[in-house]
Amino acid sequence: MGDLASGADIALLGLNAMAPVEVSRYGLYTGFDEVGQTFTRVGYGIGGTGAGTSGCSGTKRLGMNEYDTAGTALFGGISSNVLMYDFDNGNPANDAWGILGIPDAVGLGGFETMAAPGDSGGPNFISGLIAAVTSFGFSYTYSGGPFCPIGTCSPDTVAGTNSSFGEIGGDTRVSSYAASINAIVFAPTPSTLLLMLAAARFLLRRRAPRSV
Repeated sequence: MGDLASGADIALLGLNAMAPVEVSRYGLYTGFDEVGQTFTRVGYGIGGTGAGTSGCSGTKRLGMNEYDTAGTALFGGISSNVLMYDFDNGNPANDAWGILGIPDAVGLGGFETMAAPGDSGGPNFISGLIAAVTSFGFSYTYSGGPFCPIGTCSPDTVAGTNSSFGEIGGDTRVSSYAASINAIVFAPTPSTLLLMLAAARFLLRRRAPRSV
């Protein structure tokens, strides 16, 4: 497996033919101001209510969260190509970033979501544009502070990485790759070049003056 912390968990797939017209098209978010913004996640992963995953994957679900930081030096270092967020329930004891001293929002109430198994690779939108690709999630333990007077503690409401309140998620930042993606998507292929050249020759023949 690759290093998800590097922020390179992204791929571009080519199709042999044009996608059907009924398939929705979306642009890319190219600004680097994602931190502090609310995003909408769409995925087909396992469901849940904040107390861990439940049910089956395959149902389209969506919800919201807010990007709190781009990468971090914590946890061995995570690239700024990763947009990160935590799963808040409004309780400071489960505020994963707040406990670590990183300012973040108190949560979006019932709209707040966390990625789950099966959501990986799904899009996350800001202003209707794809801003990130779902990548990973994790929980952590810590010691000290007002919420951990003795031993080690975790902001996670249910032990283990299971998409419960108190966990942290990371998504691959699309703005870091937008230029490369656009260079491939909008670059003419050999077949389209032939069509373009053929069209140019046709136009030249039509525009050539007639001899008397």
